Amino acid sequence: FIQINLRMAVPAPNTYYRGFVKQVNSGDTVVIRGKPRGGPPQEETIILSHIQAPKLGRRPIGTDEATIDEPYSWESREFLRKLTIGKEVSYVVEYVIPKSDRKCCLVYLGNGVEGTCVNEEDTEVEHPNEIDV
Repeated sequence: FIQINLRMAVPAPNTYYRGFVKQVNSGDTVVIRGKPRGGPPQEETIILSHIQAPKLGRRPIGTDEATIDEPYSWESREFLRKLTIGKEVSYVVEYVIPKSDRKCCLVYLGNGVEGTCVNEEDTEVEHPNEIDV
């Protein structure tokens, strides 16, 4: 019996935010910008909650070595980019990762929760510890 204790920050109340997808960093991370109000629009980088996409490789920086792309990392990023880039989305923060203050969100295409949930769009769930009996 293994007990895992993940200490996540208290989830934010179910407040829906709106914005436009400006950039797709990977298959599970997007940059959303708001509407300009008296200056440049605010931007926020969010992670799609309950999704773990393959990681893109990194270039060497300083003494850090380069990493290679995981299989299908570019394909997953490109799929999310084609699905969301430039489109209006609504999102709700489900939880915040405490050490990095990164927000994990449910993201919906369109205005409101009536839209398609991006987190569920053509994703495959893996259960590595599941055993068929």
